[in-house]
Amino acid sequence: MNNLSKRQGYMGQRESALSSIEEAVAIRSELAKRNRETFLPELAISLNNLSNRQSHMGQRESALVSIMEAVSLYRELVKQSRQAFLPDLARSLNNLSNRQSYMGQRVSALASIEEAVAIRRELVRWDRDVFLPDLAASLNNLSNRQSYKGQRESALSSIEEAVAINRELVEQNREAFLPDLAVSLNNLSNRQSYMGQVESALFSIGEAVAIRRELVERSWEAFLPDLAKSLGNLSNQQSYLGERESALSSMEEAVGHYRELVERSREAFLPELARSLKQLGDRLAEVERLREAREASAEALEALSPFFLRYPLSFDEFARATVRDYLLRSQKLCLEPDATVLNPYRSSWKSGEEI
Repeated sequence: MNNLSKRQGYMGQRESALSSIEEAVAIRSELAKRNRETFLPELAISLNNLSNRQSHMGQRESALVSIMEAVSLYRELVKQSRQAFLPDLARSLNNLSNRQSYMGQRVSALASIEEAVAIRRELVRWDRDVFLPDLAASLNNLSNRQSYKGQRESALSSIEEAVAINRELVEQNREAFLPDLAVSLNNLSNRQSYMGQVESALFSIGEAVAIRRELVERSWEAFLPDLAKSLGNLSNQQSYLGERESALSSMEEAVGHYRELVERSREAFLPELARSLKQLGDRLAEVERLREAREASAEALEALSPFFLRYPLSFDEFARATVRDYLLRSQKLCLEPDATVLNPYRSSWKSGEEI
């Protein structure tokens, strides 16, 4: 069931993948009760994979609980055999960092990924060929966590190392490692942009988009979310360089892809659609299509509201920015803001609190 879930996940069959791994965890939990020493490693593997599937379905709290349990089990197993289980601990710490970040636990997320990177550097010294891809993946996540904490130079350094490793790996096996190179190039573009390296950022994201278009031709279901994400970043970089029509075109394509994805899995992709609609509103405002920009902001707020009410810490900053956009555009158009759009947010923020 564990392997079946992986195959279903790769094919974009998210609901089926979650169902399969839930069954695997239930079976292995029962087996571990009967013989803990024999079946604990298999239970830890399944919990790690369960967390991934739950995260893909937007079940953030459950995903965090599952990966915390997996990390705890792997720490126990490492005490029994460091060499056998240290790679598994590093993988679960990497995933724990992602889950913590999604829940707004940024300090904890940084600590977890720093531990994962340290372990994977040790593993690379054991066997470079086997563990180098894992180090690149953790460096990518470390860069994200460092960026969230405002450590911009460190974040750029980490992602540059990840890109260099992934280029080396692509030369060895293009089909296997091209998706990882696209991930790291996408994040490199973000880091370069934060450091004011706008032209370099546009070049990096352009390469990422080109790779992800190639990957979508291989598997539409598996790689379309990544293409949509990179198109949003491409739009940002084009906007920074004053390429407003190109920026709008890229963002319209990204929104179109997210609408398709929401039809497949509303819980997993609706927050991403909300983010892309906010960006679309920004692009429309840049070309003086203010009424359409206001409509995009309103749709973003409507899409986001159920997630904001469930995860206010995770979505507060984004929600405030989108509300500001909506109110400003309403004011410029001399239109009354729609109370039904704003009420979910007003009910969570204190009266008179600055947005």
